[in-house]
Amino acid sequence: IAVLKVTAKGTVFEGQTNAEGLALFSGVPAGKATVRAQKDGYYPAVNTTDVLAAETNNIWVMIERIAQSGDLEVIVRDQASRAVSDLTLEVYVAKKLQRQTSDAEGTALYSGLPPGEYKIQARGKELPNGNRYPPAAATAVVTNGRLTTVHLSLTEQRPAPPQISATVVDGKTDALVAAGVVAYEDVARNTRGQETFAIGAWTKSLAGPGAYRLRFEADGYFPSRVSIQTEWNEVKQLLIALEPKGQSDILITETDIYIADRIYFKTASANILDQSYPILNALAKVLAENPQITLLRISGHTDAAGSRQYNTRLSRDRARSVFDYLASKGVHSKRMEYEGYGPDQPIDSNDTEAGRAANRRVDFEILEVNGRSVRSGEGDASAPD
Repeated sequence: IAVLKVTAKGTVFEGQTNAEGLALFSGVPAGKATVRAQKDGYYPAVNTTDVLAAETNNIWVMIERIAQSGDLEVIVRDQASRAVSDLTLEVYVAKKLQRQTSDAEGTALYSGLPPGEYKIQARGKELPNGNRYPPAAATAVVTNGRLTTVHLSLTEQRPAPPQISATVVDGKTDALVAAGVVAYEDVARNTRGQETFAIGAWTKSLAGPGAYRLRFEADGYFPSRVSIQTEWNEVKQLLIALEPKGQSDILITETDIYIADRIYFKTASANILDQSYPILNALAKVLAENPQITLLRISGHTDAAGSRQYNTRLSRDRARSVFDYLASKGVHSKRMEYEGYGPDQPIDSNDTEAGRAANRRVDFEILEVNGRSVRSGEGDASAPD
């Protein structure tokens, strides 16, 4: 039903359409007549006609429904007014996230949005030159039947590299550890290095975002290893608690088993010296008491003296000797594997005798607990022969 008003020669006739949209007005004087139509939810409409006497005159009035939605256009430019393409834009519509990607003109169109206020979130974008566009946001009010345009301006930025700020404390007393060494590995860039820390503090600016592995060591303490993931502009705060030696010869963590002393071998040989049997016996006992450790990797390492090929073979042979000795003490061979890394994973400088001695070592890494992996993203070690 629409409300109609017919005006002819100063006389107004009012009426309503029926279910078929028709209305009949009688007695309208001949001459010019204006018809106005109104209906809720529609735009008003007007039409005119010439009414002829003694005839039935037909006139059409077209009314247009008022739209119950509008469109939102987002235009993205950089500081040089260049279009920013392939940028992810996010808008919540009725509590549901809608994502669009800006086209080659830097434009994204959201159609059919209910009227109301919207927040547009532009996600950051990495650029081929290493720079990036930071995230940006804007708000817009969408009205019925209209196109609302929002302009987002992004400024290309050079991101700051991630940083690490570590505090190293005694695991029993919380006192700062006086001095020690940090060995770090940049997993993505396959680079390694070592630095010292003092008075429990170590900071470092990293090459870029990604995964890093760190190992903290200090005299009189068991080592501690940690893996971290870093992002641009991030300062990663770490609290490293080193457990003091003396109360136990063996320390079990979630990912490693540490022993209070090194495994000693005959020079240029894989033969274990007698002085290392007590600590290996203690390790075998600990493994027997912790059957939940279902896979242990024995990793052999050397210093950088000599050829890499020779050192890799020697480190693997030494890891195999430890494997065989633990097996002889009742540790099932299926609970262990071994590998030799030669000089590739140093934990100290190879420029000093003390550093080279530290690099000549055997590590014990927990790979599985109750048959489930506790590590990810690491290569497989060699299975025993």
